[in-house]
Amino acid sequence: MEKDCTFFIKPVSDLGEVTIERIIFNFNGSIREGYLHLLEHLWVRANKSWFDDYESKMNIFNALTNKNRITFILVYTESTVNTNKLIFDLNFNEQDFLIEKKTIYEERKLYSDSTPDVDIVLGSLRTIEAFDLTVLKNMMHQMNYKKIRFHFSSKNNGKYMKNPTININKYSIIWKDSNTIQLIDFYDYKVLLTILKVFKITNDNFCFNVNEAKGNYEITFDDYEVFDFMLKNKDNVLMRYQLLLTNTQLFIEQTTYLFDLFGFNFDILDFWREFNWEVLEK
Repeated sequence: MEKDCTFFIKPVSDLGEVTIERIIFNFNGSIREGYLHLLEHLWVRANKSWFDDYESKMNIFNALTNKNRITFILVYTESTVNTNKLIFDLNFNEQDFLIEKKTIYEERKLYSDSTPDVDIVLGSLRTIEAFDLTVLKNMMHQMNYKKIRFHFSSKNNGKYMKNPTININKYSIIWKDSNTIQLIDFYDYKVLLTILKVFKITNDNFCFNVNEAKGNYEITFDDYEVFDFMLKNKDNVLMRYQLLLTNTQLFIEQTTYLFDLFGFNFDILDFWREFNWEVLEK
């Protein structure tokens, strides 16, 4: 496993003692059609007793798989829930493999033959019939993947960590020309990238290019007027961004992006309020 990390996301409401946990496996490597979905089935089967006990207490569980990611979603209220007890390093069992292969085959029969999107995740009937345990084992040995846990905790249970402060050094930004910002400090560069990514998510017409020369970071805007418009309407940008984050896929992508960039996740809302926006003015 490439990385196993846990971090907490600041709560946004008073929901009582509720925790929503996402365990996400991002895979980088060659993945045959249907094999990630097969792996999801085998992981759930290997942890059947844990999930049986978990769901017997009216806790919620769901598993989702796409072409390069497996996500386990758990919603629970009890402080005794310990997802660290879940087993993900499997010793693949031939009997379990055959049972889940048959289960997936029957699941696939519920869909029509001409469904390419389903084939990417589940596999076609032909590829499912050809599932091979040796291929699965070899695939697991060769793939780089990371497991990330996201905890959404209510304000009452106190399970979240205080986010580090994000600031930018106002002396490190230089306007090289009418469309290009130059930065010397890599940390400031990452902070500015975070802002620009939010701008881009909320406005497809906003475009920029980056140049990461050694010890020198440049960001060039295709149209400065669009950038200036986004700056002047940054409060509306933030509001739209928060609405878009209700999309689970975008939320996962953004949270993973921030974690990969900074090594931790932080609340964009707090960051937006604390940021010294004057540094971006000409």
